[in-house]
Amino acid sequence: MAFLALLEQLGPDERAAFLLKDVFDYDYPQIAPLLEHSQANCRQLVHRARQRLQAGKPRFAVSPGQHRDLLTRFMHASQAGDQAAIRALLHANAEMISDGGGQVTAAIRPLLGAERIAQLYWAIARRNGAHPARIGQVNGEPAILRFQGDQLHSVTLVGIDDGRIVRVLSVLNPEKLTGLVTARGAGASSW
Repeated sequence: MAFLALLEQLGPDERAAFLLKDVFDYDYPQIAPLLEHSQANCRQLVHRARQRLQAGKPRFAVSPGQHRDLLTRFMHASQAGDQAAIRALLHANAEMISDGGGQVTAAIRPLLGAERIAQLYWAIARRNGAHPARIGQVNGEPAILRFQGDQLHSVTLVGIDDGRIVRVLSVLNPEKLTGLVTARGAGASSW
């Protein structure tokens, strides 16, 4: 599953060239006719694929405005527990990782798949009601800040590729959240 998630970072030609060369051990004279590219172009496709996989960068860059818009829509959908809206915003193979630090309830293992993530947010909204939320900034990235009374309850960041959310990272660990509040007071972090 992790290997498939890595391959999602590659375009179709890069993915095919990479798999043929590095997984199936084909030579460039064998790859070129299969992909209908020159041998030199196939070498370049494999080279770019390796670089992209090592860097862990998404295939498509997203503008700050698009990131904020998608995050805002995700915030509203998750607050309402709207499974259909959440699934529409998530990549089918999206991953959710949460950190409760063993002190608060959080998913123990990463949650994989848009359907499972949507079900979790539906259950949270139904069981607990939505914590008031707003968009802020953490570590220079847009984030969902959820509150319980005046206290910061959680911070959620998302990774986006090709117009869809591919990763949801939620921090609920009170010790880490206290660190954010302290950093905010010291001016080290803006939100």
